[in-house]
Amino acid sequence: MPNADQLRVMGNEAFSKREFKKAAKIYRDAIKLAASPVLYSNRAQCFINLGDWDRALKDTEDGLRLNAENRVRVKLLFRKAVILKSTNDCVNSKLTLEEALGIDPNNKQVIELMNSLKFNPKKMKLENQKSSRVPIPIESVDEIPEEYKSLMEPNHPSLISKPNPQISEEATSQINELFPASKKKQPELASRLTKPFTERSGTHHLRALASLPPHKKANGYKYVLELPPDTFNDLFAESGVDAEFLDFFFEATLFASKSNILNDWHSSVLNSLKSMSSCRRFDISLQFVSQENVDAILREIKGLGNEEMYKQYYKILHALS
Repeated sequence: MPNADQLRVMGNEAFSKREFKKAAKIYRDAIKLAASPVLYSNRAQCFINLGDWDRALKDTEDGLRLNAENRVRVKLLFRKAVILKSTNDCVNSKLTLEEALGIDPNNKQVIELMNSLKFNPKKMKLENQKSSRVPIPIESVDEIPEEYKSLMEPNHPSLISKPNPQISEEATSQINELFPASKKKQPELASRLTKPFTERSGTHHLRALASLPPHKKANGYKYVLELPPDTFNDLFAESGVDAEFLDFFFEATLFASKSNILNDWHSSVLNSLKSMSSCRRFDISLQFVSQENVDAILREIKGLGNEEMYKQYYKILHALS
């Protein structure tokens, strides 16, 4: 019978083939023989990829209870923070990341996840909401205090309605060029823009492509796949790679693999992925995209028979560290 270390290697091999359930079972057998922080960390990653947040969280906590070396401890804390963020517990995710930064202040993944946290009170856990409440004294008055009466005057700046922003001709032209099949809907789309198209965030625009109806998505797919790779460095230089856009990009890749919208799509996509993988938050965003799409892309590339290209795709899309 294999020992715990041999089972760990077997589990890693199953994980590398994206057989996450099989890998989790192998790690389970290894843990029964000799539990270790590394085994708990690896199995937690399996459960993360499967979306099994409860078991993933338990594994990170069990691993942290053991005497882990700093490198493994940081990895466990990072994965715990990913789980907490995914379950909308941003407060505890932040606390977990702060603990990781106390061990490794320069850890790139931890810093990027920390910067990506968005605190939405409506989604925070109830106990965190209660603990953050500050009592505000309320005083009853018979009339509006003198210093506030000017606010009620009709000509006060805060009460003057502002004109709706105008949509530039350039914006209309670019929308028509990008979505030639949707000209009838174009005025409605343009009316929702709050400022000229060219002044809007590039990331905002790319994310908007994902909301196109299915019968019009081909235009969006073709558009993102034909963007020069350097474009992604410019778009994501500050904000980092957006998970929603990355998911859309993978959809576009699969569409291209089964249609003729782009010649030599596999080389074009690879160059774009190389560019995106050098940007902030790529590794984190990769945790939240459709694993089915990632698996399907790898199968398509493997089917081309180009082993070197497959290795490059695999290196970029492989999640286990």
